[in-house]
Amino acid sequence: LNFPCDVQAGDGFFYVYTHIWTGPNNTVMEELLVKEIPAHDVNFVKSHAIFNPHPMSGVGIGKDYTVKAEPSAVVSKSGVPMAEPLDTWRQARANFRNVGTDMRLLFTSLDEYLCLSTKLPDIELFLSEDILLLNTSTRSISLAPLAANSETSWQLMADEYISDDMRIQVTLDEELKFKATIHTSSLPEHLLGSFGLPFVTGSHWVLLVEEGMFEDRPEKVEGNQTVGIASPKPPPTCIDYNFSCGLGRELIYNASD
Repeated sequence: LNFPCDVQAGDGFFYVYTHIWTGPNNTVMEELLVKEIPAHDVNFVKSHAIFNPHPMSGVGIGKDYTVKAEPSAVVSKSGVPMAEPLDTWRQARANFRNVGTDMRLLFTSLDEYLCLSTKLPDIELFLSEDILLLNTSTRSISLAPLAANSETSWQLMADEYISDDMRIQVTLDEELKFKATIHTSSLPEHLLGSFGLPFVTGSHWVLLVEEGMFEDRPEKVEGNQTVGIASPKPPPTCIDYNFSCGLGRELIYNASD
């Protein structure tokens, strides 16, 4: 669930409903509660509220579900309730359909930048399922221009423990099991995106994580994860900001590096 500002757990519950048709000729739709999730069991990351509703009773492939919440279940950093629209059937609703799917990229820490300095920060990846295994064996991460038939700028082998001229560190979060971090802030100075070789203002790049690095289920592995890198804007007008409530944007101090 995405909110217009950074949020945190309040008091109350999220509810997952499915729908059944009753009455004459199945013309009356009723909600059937299948899951209650306490707000404090939900993961809050910046403006996102993330939870996995499984296991649920009455789950079936192709079924439709609605997510609702008590108004006090989500609050902003200043304590303002944010979940009221989720408690009103006729207003904003969060719906999903239960379908078979592979793990995918939900969002990255780069999504929170209004503009980006010419040096890469660490990049956090948030995936749609818990990562059961980090497989760095013969898996690489590469940087390439966002243009057809462009050559790769650099390619480094993934490593769980170290970054150097040949390797880039990738780690999993101990608490958020669906989060991984690529330690691009530790690039050697001869590689593009480092202190020694910053991006050219206005350029477009993609970071490609090789298939099979993140294992989500014993029988399946994720596919290629492409991370877009924002085009840097000319200094001094560009300072790194993340999106906060309204005009209250918070400075990210890596710009001062």
